[in-house]
Amino acid sequence: MEDRKELQQERHHTNWSPNTKITTPNQRDILKTNNLMLLTNHTHKFPFVNNQYNSGNLNDKLSELNKSKSGVAESENELKQHSTPSNETISLITRITDNKIANYIFFKNTRFMVLGSFQRAVLWLKDPIMSKIPELFNLVKVKADGKDKNSKINVRRKDKQVTQVLKTHIERKKLGRDTKSNPIPNTEQVNVLDLDNLAVLLLQYLPVEEAIPIHIQRFFDVIYPFFPIFDEKDFRAKVAKILSYENGKPVVHFKDEKARFLTIACLLLVCRISYVCICLCDKTSALTEKNIPLLSLSVDGKLTKVVNVVLHRFNYLRKSSVDVLQLLMLLRFYQTIAPEDSDGSSGEDGLVINDLVMTNGELVGLNFEFSSLNFYQSAAFFKTEDEKDRYTNFWCKLWYCLRDMDLDYAVNFGRGPNSARYETNHGPAYCTLTNNNVHDIAIERFSVHRINRNKPISDALIDLLSCVHSVKVLPKINEVDLKLGTLENMKRDLCTSNANKTTLQLTDDLCILLNMNCVESCINYYILLKLESLGTLESYMNRFNILLHLTVESYTFVFDAALKSVNELSSYALFLIHRVILTSLKFFHFTMYFTARMMLIKQHAATPRHTILTDIIEKLIVILQNVTKLHGFCADKYYTSLRIYEGDPVKWVN
Repeated sequence: MEDRKELQQERHHTNWSPNTKITTPNQRDILKTNNLMLLTNHTHKFPFVNNQYNSGNLNDKLSELNKSKSGVAESENELKQHSTPSNETISLITRITDNKIANYIFFKNTRFMVLGSFQRAVLWLKDPIMSKIPELFNLVKVKADGKDKNSKINVRRKDKQVTQVLKTHIERKKLGRDTKSNPIPNTEQVNVLDLDNLAVLLLQYLPVEEAIPIHIQRFFDVIYPFFPIFDEKDFRAKVAKILSYENGKPVVHFKDEKARFLTIACLLLVCRISYVCICLCDKTSALTEKNIPLLSLSVDGKLTKVVNVVLHRFNYLRKSSVDVLQLLMLLRFYQTIAPEDSDGSSGEDGLVINDLVMTNGELVGLNFEFSSLNFYQSAAFFKTEDEKDRYTNFWCKLWYCLRDMDLDYAVNFGRGPNSARYETNHGPAYCTLTNNNVHDIAIERFSVHRINRNKPISDALIDLLSCVHSVKVLPKINEVDLKLGTLENMKRDLCTSNANKTTLQLTDDLCILLNMNCVESCINYYILLKLESLGTLESYMNRFNILLHLTVESYTFVFDAALKSVNELSSYALFLIHRVILTSLKFFHFTMYFTARMMLIKQHAATPRHTILTDIIEKLIVILQNVTKLHGFCADKYYTSLRIYEGDPVKWVN
């Protein structure tokens, strides 16, 4: 079995057919050597070693990174002031010097996990890169030491140790905040059939009376422009109708109504997300006087357990409604942005709930215009024409919000978008609301403008991802390249119109560009692997060149986005930092792949090309170190913003 496994690994790096017979280990070595020499003999076709290569592009990009180092250093110093020491290290193999392997040791100087919930680092689901990188470095080691078959690099020698450290930190990450002096009962001990117990449990998670309107206002100021899942007037009216306070204690008039339980569950998530925004705002900019006291009135992150109890109590799997859909979408959004309950880089945790949300949207008919549904013509459904217009506007925005949520999952975790399977007749979104229905008409108009502006980009991304993930009709490289070209033109138009942007517009642009860069890089990478397996050397080298420059340019943009998110965008960083973390992981793996490949080619390059290859490898190592640093920097910012208030938040604020 070991021989068979070794043989399968070697087929990755040779271009002989599966029918070729190999009988002896020596023959295997000869084939492997011939394959490496094949790369050497064709190095005149390699874009980095011909006369047309210009190292100025890489130098320019690296110089842009150097200009931002001061901002990173200041942010890191700020982190160190509020973090306890740690002795964690992560070892990365970077280069070979005098036939020896050199390690880059990344030292963690804070107590926060670098990888956090994102420790399972893969590009997309079932990605082969983690098995490919050790093979590449093993080849480098074997060739550096001569034909020493027993010298293997154990690239994952610290996996068990790192995994144990991650598990320990995950256990330590459990939130210990209490919003009340009374202990909160364990959800497993609550009889889900008893509505009285469920009502008591919900009330214990509600913040004080003064905090409720501030959290609602903050949600509609910060989250709603990018996530318009409510009709603002309707949501505020529902909360005011069923929630009141007597002697400082919350009182909810449930009357055994399903909608009221779901409304309070939505309110809990709104308050929690708003609290996370306030934490991020405090780490990135000055807080207003009314928001400072809210830091000491934390909203417990364990309320998601109670939300799940509410969903199960009212049998959400069989009885779909718009209220259930809104609660599911809020829960999914919170999973996306919250470190203690997020997907990680594998996306496995969110796969079921993402598909469940999309299915619920289809069951309530959300993929069709509201005017085309049967009950739209019912005279009893709407009391006034204003209510009819508000609900029609809300229905359209909710569909596009649902579609964008599914698209984000498809982009970051590599699967075909569900929305491509649904028929829809939705046209552009529109706004007929007035100041009587919303607190800020400018935010409402922005949410509509954002939907209409991003619709062509979303359509192009859905078309591209559907093509790439097609099973019945396998995608062709030429067809995928055409779709990538369309996406690249849209990205170029978006980048050229960045002058005089508001904070809302800048945040939205960065979110779109992060998604586009992620898709473009990942698809080019997989095309690169396909060309390598086919043995088409010239096409492989050209694609290698494209992907490397794309990675450097994209990484420069991501670096800039990370600095903007933590230095300029205040609470809007909530929409960016988790995307930056995922994208930096992908660039880390790209750079590892490039470095390993360049090492192999360098070992067999002619003397005039040797210097050029050495220069490229050194630049790749600089990028690799910066990517690692960026990832740790963003992750620390991310977790610090939510963890720093454990223990005695009031003392920290003072």
